[in-house]
Amino acid sequence: MRIKWRLIGGILILATLVFGTVSVWAANGDITVNIQDMAGNSLSTGTNVKADFWGTYWDGAAWQWFHMVKAANVTGSVTWTTTEITSATTAVPDSVYYLVTAWGGDPFANSQAGGTGGNWILYDSSVAAKNWNVRTFTTSIEGTASSSEIVFDVDLGGTVPNDSAVAVNISYEGCAHDVQPVISATTKSNMQADGYTFSFASGPGLLRIENAGTGYDETFSGREDGSSGYIAELETEALLPGVYDDVAKEFSADIDYHSVGLAHGDTFFALCYFYFTGPEAGLEVCTHNGYVGHMLHPMIVPRPSQVWVDDDYTSGSCGGHVWYWDAFDNIQDGVDAVSGSTVYVAAGTYTEHITIGKTLTLQASSSPVIDGGGSGTAVTINASNVHVTGFTIQNADTGVLVSTGTGSELHFNNILSNTTWGINNTSGNLVDAENNWWGNASGPYNAASNPAGTGDKVSDNVDYDPWLLEKDGTETSGTDTTTVTGSGTVTNTPTGGDVTINGTGDHIITTAKYASNPGGTTSFSASGSYYDVHLDTDAGVNSLTVEFCPAIASTIIYYWDGTDWQRASDQTYADGCITVTITSSTSPSLSDLTGLPFGSSEVTLGDVNGDGYVNVLDARLCLQIATAFITPTAAQEAAADVDEDGDVDMDDAELLAKYIIGMEDKLGGE
Repeated sequence: MRIKWRLIGGILILATLVFGTVSVWAANGDITVNIQDMAGNSLSTGTNVKADFWGTYWDGAAWQWFHMVKAANVTGSVTWTTTEITSATTAVPDSVYYLVTAWGGDPFANSQAGGTGGNWILYDSSVAAKNWNVRTFTTSIEGTASSSEIVFDVDLGGTVPNDSAVAVNISYEGCAHDVQPVISATTKSNMQADGYTFSFASGPGLLRIENAGTGYDETFSGREDGSSGYIAELETEALLPGVYDDVAKEFSADIDYHSVGLAHGDTFFALCYFYFTGPEAGLEVCTHNGYVGHMLHPMIVPRPSQVWVDDDYTSGSCGGHVWYWDAFDNIQDGVDAVSGSTVYVAAGTYTEHITIGKTLTLQASSSPVIDGGGSGTAVTINASNVHVTGFTIQNADTGVLVSTGTGSELHFNNILSNTTWGINNTSGNLVDAENNWWGNASGPYNAASNPAGTGDKVSDNVDYDPWLLEKDGTETSGTDTTTVTGSGTVTNTPTGGDVTINGTGDHIITTAKYASNPGGTTSFSASGSYYDVHLDTDAGVNSLTVEFCPAIASTIIYYWDGTDWQRASDQTYADGCITVTITSSTSPSLSDLTGLPFGSSEVTLGDVNGDGYVNVLDARLCLQIATAFITPTAAQEAAADVDEDGDVDMDDAELLAKYIIGMEDKLGGE
């Protein structure tokens, strides 16, 4: 792959002319170019159907440039006579080097004929006249940029090029990556003749170019060049090999934006080059959609709608994503790149201070840690509708600062060990921070609304209730934390009833209702109600009674012991509630109340095997339980206790057998 006869940063490459031997291609007399479209059809007279015989010559003292631009005639031809050439180039003999550029209607797309290998042609008046057919584009060829590819819709008329490439041009290092066209005074004049208008605002350095006839309207950043033109600094940053698909009529090139210094949202120019043999032996035609700095159709590095972050990602291994387009090793770069959707963050510890200034969802996998490094603010939200879910946010002065915006939400995060604030909301709008873990089951501290909370501090305008009762805990639908001095009762708790403590000293009691099962698989048919009771310490406590309401007489309360659901040992029914009494000797005991889930089930007495019927199979199971022949599940034990005295013995086996054969008409303790 090679790029020939090109301008880089506005400077013509003359290395082969000045420093090396050039190929000599003789031409004599008149030189005629027949301008054709890419299918080989001749073009008639029209705007920008023209050709330029141009190059350089040695006048005996210095190299001089010359240009001989002519409009095509009615058959699309342009001719330069020997007289015209010799009068325009007062040169030392054998020192006129030239190329021929042809336009087919577009002011920028053109084809350039020259020597093979990128060399100039030496003009020789002693050789016979030349008559060349040169194909070129008739309209602008614009490209589109995707995550890792630049694609041009282009029809080469069935001719396959010998070689092709894409040149990516951006600003010089140190310049802003803004769109910066180079428009010379001559080009500007030609464009004005084609209906383009120019308006330049010197203050912000903005150039607006419009064409009412074509609908073109773009604004660029740049500066005036002092000669009625506009200038900026562009350079070729990458030459990319291209692939032409003659069936799909597409020309494409893979691009790694990061490696060429382009970031999401940056603008750049992409020029496609095609090299064809001809128009005669020893010559080559380069057809392209513009030249460096003279493109009116900038491209923008697209932003992905979703990105993935993993601190283990590298350029060579990033989970099938595109490195530094939608795959990053730190959260901030992912946030900066994404466009209005989701940043997925894998497990790991990310020591960062993250600023979110756009609407997005920051979604965790396996509770990654955002660590503030012991200072500053771990996460700053400066936008509306920002959702942060599933992170551990820790070790900062402020875990989360919400400074502006509305509709932001934080759920199922572990916000802890932040010295000043867990969440500080200065936006003046309510922040939904329900169902987060604040470092303690008592919830976050707020002097007005949760003075008994000992977790990270939250400001006003933070909706933190309900909260999680443990790190990475299950969603709750209601929580309450109350400090009780001595003996006392907390009324209307999330369990549906009251909680009464008998003891001395101050104790913090936290109760909650879960939205789903917080423990393992149940051995009972749960009614769908799960609760939690948390006691900060059992020192000085004689007993705790908890009411679970509403309930019926056959409701059984179970607790999760960390391995299985067990039946609470001391429970009674009265007035639509089940009351569980907890002491140091019950199951559960007071020392178990460090965040203990409870579940309720409406048991069908006698249906020991849980098949929906009460028959002889249940009687056999009841007898086996009563004689310790089998170890029952908590649900089996509750169903087998048909006299409801709290245990399963031969009295239950006898009562169940009589009920099945019709000697008793009901089960239960009444």
